[in-house]
Amino acid sequence: MLSKNVLSALNNQIKMEGDSSQVYLAMASWAEVQGFEGISTFMYKQSDEERMHMLKLIKYVNQRGGEAKVGATLEPVLVLD
Repeated sequence: MLSKNVLSALNNQIKMEGDSSQVYLAMASWAEVQGFEGISTFMYKQSDEERMHMLKLIKYVNQRGGEAKVGATLEPVLVLD
């Protein structure tokens, strides 16, 4: 069983991994539209990696008697000057 503090920390990390995945995904999509295939491919892979981190943490929490929280992610905003 996970303590409340550990569960809270893990759920916060799950949120951060999901948000990171979304940011990489937004960058990948932008780069793809701009025709930057190399960086787009790299960013898609980074997005997948962050999502896999999130999934591993979710499984860890749930398999140890906790309840993983999968909340909404923020929409990434790309600011280009």
